[in-house]
Amino acid sequence: MPTNDIRRGIVQAKENEKGFGFLAVEVFIIAILAGLIAVGYGMGIKALWILGGVWLCLLIMIQFKKLLYFLCILFSIIWTLIAFTIALNLGGWIIAIIVSLIVLFTTLGYHFAAIQHIEDLKR
Repeated sequence: MPTNDIRRGIVQAKENEKGFGFLAVEVFIIAILAGLIAVGYGMGIKALWILGGVWLCLLIMIQFKKLLYFLCILFSIIWTLIAFTIALNLGGWIIAIIVSLIVLFTTLGYHFAAIQHIEDLKR
């Protein structure tokens, strides 16, 4: 096997690991938000159980391929909507569409790299 192929494989693995880190941070943020919402509803210490439950459910969902694809596409759409809203308020419709498309393709790239990393770890 040529050394260039090995080098490319190592670089690709590092990029996939970055994508997985992005997905892991998203899962952690969603769990924290669920816990904060529970605190907002006055649940007190039960909010920790909700935080842990959401975190555990999302980690379990990552283990199943169809659910993983669903989560990744859902997270990309959420990032796109956030970017669209911010760009619409700052620059208008055309800028909002352009920025949201850039964010959509970028986050899809990160998420598909995360999927590849998870599949590599399962082998």
